[in-house]
Amino acid sequence: MLIRSRTLTGLLFITLAGTSAAGAAQLTTSAHQTEQDKARQEALAPQQQDFQSSQQRVAPQGIPFPEETHCKLINRVDIDSDNQALTRKLLAKTAQQAQGRCLGSEGIRLLAYTLQNELIAQGYITSLIDVPSQSLEQGMLRLTLHYGKVGAIGYADGSDTTRLWNSLPTSSGTILRLSDLEQGMANMQRLPGATAHMKLLPGQHEGESDIQIARSLAKKWQLGAWLDDAGSKASGRYQAGGALYLYDLTTLNDILYLSGGGDIEFNQHNDGNHNGSLYYSIPFGYWTLSAYGAYSQYRQQFNGNWSTMDYKSKNRYYSATLSRLLSHTRQQKTTADLRIAKSTSHYYFGGSELLVMRKQNPSWEFTLNHQHYFNKKIVDASIGIQRSLPWLSSTPTPEEKAGLYSPLSRIVHGNLQALMKFDATGDKFTWAPRLSAQFSPDKLASDNKFNIGSRWSVRGFDGENSLSGNQGWYWRNDFIWDLPTSERQFYLGADVGRLIGADMYQKGKVLSGAVSGLRGELWSTQYDLFISTPLSKPDKFHSNALNMGFSLQWRY
Repeated sequence: MLIRSRTLTGLLFITLAGTSAAGAAQLTTSAHQTEQDKARQEALAPQQQDFQSSQQRVAPQGIPFPEETHCKLINRVDIDSDNQALTRKLLAKTAQQAQGRCLGSEGIRLLAYTLQNELIAQGYITSLIDVPSQSLEQGMLRLTLHYGKVGAIGYADGSDTTRLWNSLPTSSGTILRLSDLEQGMANMQRLPGATAHMKLLPGQHEGESDIQIARSLAKKWQLGAWLDDAGSKASGRYQAGGALYLYDLTTLNDILYLSGGGDIEFNQHNDGNHNGSLYYSIPFGYWTLSAYGAYSQYRQQFNGNWSTMDYKSKNRYYSATLSRLLSHTRQQKTTADLRIAKSTSHYYFGGSELLVMRKQNPSWEFTLNHQHYFNKKIVDASIGIQRSLPWLSSTPTPEEKAGLYSPLSRIVHGNLQALMKFDATGDKFTWAPRLSAQFSPDKLASDNKFNIGSRWSVRGFDGENSLSGNQGWYWRNDFIWDLPTSERQFYLGADVGRLIGADMYQKGKVLSGAVSGLRGELWSTQYDLFISTPLSKPDKFHSNALNMGFSLQWRY
């Protein structure tokens, strides 16, 4: 029921008084709820296996052609194949090194050897360079490239089969590339508990190689549960929930999960807080399509002089993401994501919707992700741009009409994190820094603002309050000690965050805090127990001097 002007005077007085309290509560808890929903989505993500590529890209080297007595001047190198465009792309630069050189039999052999190695380095492991008999008239050196092709594709006896057309980015009759085979292996091993192996066997036709796949999947389902104290006082401090994962449901190497949860304090003040989500993901060769939907409801009670009123917020979030693997070698992996998303929020007081607080936030987002492997170091970096999509909004919200945020807002965000082991300690100590930043020239809706002061950004605070702005950054540092007992780590952390260009109503700009904790895994349960404290904060920013927390995640 919507609030109307003909409401009785007494009820209107109670409602307006409660609306003020509800609005204050909404401003206090909205940022925390948004961060908690994002953290829950990350925690529920299926534990997909990371496939390590065997390809190692090496920059083309100069060919040390020998000086030969019997040689002929080479003016041009022509490589004949059934795909000239691909051949030029792969070998043109290497072949050009022979032009203008006087080559004999040894020099020609060295050129063919180098071209063959270049093919292997680029993943064409069954393609062959051949040097036909010729007279080298007019300085023309002719070579022949026989591309290796894919023959029959099938499973070994006893394998757990799944459809291959969407998982394996190649087919019979196409040129065989190692990157296609490895991506197919990665797709078939993306499910938890899945293993896959490939064999190349001689094909029925010359130049063809048959692909034999051996695959096993431990089980097609998984259960998960979580318990933590990441909630706020308003929404219930202790949160719990469960999830059901279904794997290869359509025999397309797909992933589906459903989750549900809420607070477990079971008191009248917070009764009615719950959340749920649905996720689906399917691979298509080098592409992955995923869809996600979530809802959450938070309820509070306000005790007035004459009555008790309920305040509720109902939130919805939907997204569709298309991901593409751009490059993958032994040293690095690069992907791109394109996401379209929409979130909506409705607020109710005493059973009536507060129309002035209604929110919707449609947007698109493009992100580049890069992971680089060094010796005992892993660096992850991402940079993205986000833009509002007004045409996905049903009607302008009151906030938008009032000019509180831009309907065409732009956001640039970036993350940089690393894992760096110390050689002198025998790999027992690791430094894990993380830098996250957001920049925007526009007024942003509350869901898009940059927040600091929670366990997911700058640690050390109780999470009841946060600093929020259009732009900002935070830097987290974990110093990790791998304890002698396996699957257990002790860590110390120091974090700092700052808002950039905070408005006049902001309480302050800088937060810093420290944390120490123990995390590990026991009985299929990942745990994290920690104690944190603020180091610096604005004068009017309230937080406990000492904060303890925990999180448990169980998978079976």
